[in-house]
Amino acid sequence: MRRPFRHLLVITATLVGVLAMTAPAALAAGCPGATLLPSAGNLAKVNGATLCLVNRERTKRGLPRLRRQAALDRAAMGFAKRLVADAFFDHTAPDGTSLLDRVKITSYLKGGVQGWSVGENIAYGSGALATAKAIVGSWMDSSGHRANILRAGFREIGLGVALGSPAGPEGATYVHDFGRRDR
Repeated sequence: MRRPFRHLLVITATLVGVLAMTAPAALAAGCPGATLLPSAGNLAKVNGATLCLVNRERTKRGLPRLRRQAALDRAAMGFAKRLVADAFFDHTAPDGTSLLDRVKITSYLKGGVQGWSVGENIAYGSGALATAKAIVGSWMDSSGHRANILRAGFREIGLGVALGSPAGPEGATYVHDFGRRDR
Protein backbone atom coordinates (compact mmCIF):
# COMPACT_ATOMS: atom_id res chain seq x y z
CA MET A 1 0.00 0.00 0.00
CA ARG A 2 1.31 3.38 -0.95
CA ARG A 3 1.53 6.01 1.77
CA PRO A 4 0.29 9.50 0.97
CA PHE A 5 2.94 12.01 -0.02
CA ARG A 6 3.96 14.14 2.93
CA HIS A 7 6.48 16.90 3.24
CA LEU A 8 7.65 19.56 5.61
CA LEU A 9 9.98 22.45 4.95
CA VAL A 10 11.47 24.25 7.95
CA ILE A 11 13.95 27.09 7.64
CA THR A 12 15.72 29.20 10.24
CA ALA A 13 18.68 31.57 10.16
CA THR A 14 20.94 33.35 12.57
CA LEU A 15 23.64 35.95 12.43
CA VAL A 16 26.05 34.94 15.16
CA GLY A 17 27.91 38.26 15.13
CA VAL A 18 24.69 40.15 15.83
CA LEU A 19 23.28 37.69 18.35
CA ALA A 20 26.68 37.31 20.06
CA MET A 21 25.39 34.39 22.08
CA THR A 22 28.12 32.38 23.80
CA ALA A 23 27.84 28.63 24.21
CA PRO A 24 28.76 27.13 27.55
CA ALA A 25 32.25 25.60 27.74
CA ALA A 26 30.75 22.18 28.36
CA LEU A 27 29.22 22.23 24.89
CA ALA A 28 32.64 21.77 23.26
CA ALA A 29 34.02 19.06 25.58
CA GLY A 30 34.51 15.77 23.76
CA CYS A 31 34.02 17.23 20.28
CA PRO A 32 37.49 17.68 18.73
CA GLY A 33 37.77 20.86 16.70
CA ALA A 34 34.84 22.63 18.37
CA THR A 35 36.94 25.69 19.22
CA LEU A 36 39.02 25.82 16.03
CA LEU A 37 38.90 29.02 14.02
CA PRO A 38 37.90 27.76 10.55
CA SER A 39 40.70 27.81 7.97
CA ALA A 40 41.36 26.22 4.60
CA GLY A 41 43.23 23.39 6.30
CA ASN A 42 40.67 22.41 8.93
CA LEU A 43 37.17 22.65 7.43
CA ALA A 44 36.67 18.87 7.64
CA LYS A 45 37.46 18.99 11.38
CA VAL A 46 35.13 21.96 11.86
CA ASN A 47 32.33 20.10 10.06
CA GLY A 48 33.00 17.04 12.21
CA ALA A 49 32.84 19.19 15.34
CA THR A 50 29.50 20.72 14.36
CA LEU A 51 28.04 17.27 13.75
CA CYS A 52 29.42 16.04 17.08
CA LEU A 53 27.90 19.03 18.91
CA VAL A 54 24.52 18.66 17.20
CA ASN A 55 24.42 14.93 17.89
CA ARG A 56 25.37 15.51 21.52
CA GLU A 57 22.35 17.81 21.89
CA ARG A 58 20.12 15.17 20.30
CA THR A 59 21.36 12.19 22.27
CA LYS A 60 21.10 14.11 25.58
CA ARG A 61 17.37 14.21 24.85
CA GLY A 62 17.01 10.60 23.73
CA LEU A 63 16.91 11.42 20.02
CA PRO A 64 18.82 9.42 17.41
CA ARG A 65 22.07 10.76 15.99
CA LEU A 66 21.91 12.40 12.59
CA ARG A 67 23.85 10.67 9.81
CA ARG A 68 25.77 12.60 7.18
CA GLN A 69 24.19 12.29 3.78
CA ALA A 70 26.17 13.07 0.61
CA ALA A 71 23.38 14.78 -1.38
CA LEU A 72 22.52 17.02 1.59
CA ASP A 73 26.26 17.73 2.03
CA ARG A 74 26.41 18.94 -1.58
CA ALA A 75 23.37 21.17 -1.11
CA ALA A 76 24.69 22.63 2.16
CA MET A 77 28.25 23.23 0.96
CA GLY A 78 27.10 24.74 -2.31
CA PHE A 79 24.79 27.12 -0.47
CA ALA A 80 27.42 28.11 2.13
CA LYS A 81 29.79 29.05 -0.71
CA ARG A 82 27.02 30.92 -2.52
CA LEU A 83 26.08 32.96 0.58
CA VAL A 84 29.69 34.16 0.76
CA ALA A 85 30.27 34.65 -2.98
CA ASP A 86 26.99 36.48 -3.63
CA ALA A 87 27.07 38.41 -0.31
CA PHE A 88 23.52 37.67 0.87
CA PHE A 89 22.12 36.04 3.99
CA ASP A 90 18.74 34.43 3.44
CA HIS A 91 17.34 30.98 2.75
CA THR A 92 16.03 32.23 -0.57
CA ALA A 93 18.77 33.18 -3.04
CA PRO A 94 18.56 36.41 -5.02
CA ASP A 95 17.41 34.39 -8.06
CA GLY A 96 14.47 33.03 -6.02
CA THR A 97 15.79 29.51 -5.48
CA SER A 98 14.94 27.93 -2.12
CA LEU A 99 16.13 25.08 0.07
CA LEU A 100 13.70 22.79 -1.70
CA ASP A 101 15.12 23.82 -5.09
CA ARG A 102 18.67 23.14 -3.84
CA VAL A 103 17.71 19.73 -2.47
CA LYS A 104 15.76 18.76 -5.60
CA ILE A 105 18.82 19.17 -7.85
CA THR A 106 20.67 16.59 -5.76
CA SER A 107 19.62 12.96 -5.70
CA TYR A 108 18.14 13.29 -2.21
CA LEU A 109 14.45 13.09 -3.17
CA LYS A 110 14.81 10.47 -5.91
CA GLY A 111 14.53 6.70 -5.86
CA GLY A 112 11.09 5.91 -4.55
CA VAL A 113 10.80 8.60 -1.89
CA GLN A 114 7.17 8.63 -0.72
CA GLY A 115 7.35 11.40 1.85
CA TRP A 116 10.02 13.72 3.11
CA SER A 117 10.89 16.67 5.28
CA VAL A 118 13.81 19.08 5.08
CA GLY A 119 15.00 21.99 7.17
CA GLU A 120 17.93 24.36 7.20
CA ASN A 121 19.97 26.37 9.65
CA ILE A 122 22.37 29.06 8.41
CA ALA A 123 24.77 31.23 10.37
CA TYR A 124 27.98 33.18 10.09
CA GLY A 125 30.43 34.69 12.50
CA SER A 126 33.97 35.97 12.77
CA GLY A 127 36.73 35.49 15.33
CA ALA A 128 35.64 33.35 18.27
CA LEU A 129 32.06 33.58 16.98
CA ALA A 130 33.06 31.56 13.90
CA THR A 131 33.85 28.36 15.81
CA ALA A 132 31.60 25.30 15.72
CA LYS A 133 31.05 25.77 19.46
CA ALA A 134 29.79 29.34 19.00
CA ILE A 135 27.61 28.52 16.00
CA VAL A 136 25.92 25.47 17.55
CA GLY A 137 25.62 27.30 20.87
CA SER A 138 23.82 30.20 19.20
CA TRP A 139 21.53 27.81 17.34
CA MET A 140 20.64 26.08 20.61
CA ASP A 141 19.83 29.49 22.12
CA SER A 142 17.41 30.24 19.26
CA SER A 143 14.02 28.52 19.30
CA GLY A 144 13.75 28.00 15.53
CA HIS A 145 17.27 26.63 15.13
CA ARG A 146 16.94 24.50 18.22
CA ALA A 147 13.71 23.05 16.81
CA ASN A 148 15.52 21.97 13.64
CA ILE A 149 18.38 20.40 15.59
CA LEU A 150 15.99 18.57 17.91
CA ARG A 151 13.28 17.64 15.39
CA ALA A 152 12.70 13.96 16.11
CA GLY A 153 11.76 13.21 12.51
CA PHE A 154 15.07 14.32 11.02
CA ARG A 155 17.49 11.45 10.46
CA GLU A 156 20.10 12.87 8.07
CA ILE A 157 22.19 16.01 7.77
CA GLY A 158 24.30 17.81 5.22
CA LEU A 159 27.06 20.10 6.43
CA GLY A 160 28.70 23.06 4.76
CA VAL A 161 31.25 25.52 6.12
CA ALA A 162 32.68 28.17 3.79
CA LEU A 163 35.41 30.63 4.64
CA GLY A 164 34.25 34.23 4.67
CA SER A 165 30.82 35.64 5.26
CA PRO A 166 28.13 37.53 3.40
CA ALA A 167 29.54 40.64 5.09
CA GLY A 168 33.12 40.13 3.84
CA PRO A 169 36.20 37.93 3.82
CA GLU A 170 36.44 37.50 7.60
CA GLY A 171 34.95 34.55 9.46
CA ALA A 172 33.01 31.53 8.30
CA THR A 173 29.52 30.71 7.05
CA TYR A 174 27.73 27.54 8.16
CA VAL A 175 24.81 25.71 6.53
CA HIS A 176 23.15 22.61 7.97
CA ASP A 177 20.52 20.94 5.80
CA PHE A 178 18.41 18.43 7.71
CA GLY A 179 16.29 15.71 6.16
CA ARG A 180 14.15 12.63 6.39
CA ARG A 181 12.97 10.41 3.55
CA ASP A 182 10.20 7.82 3.67
CA ARG A 183 10.34 5.01 1.16
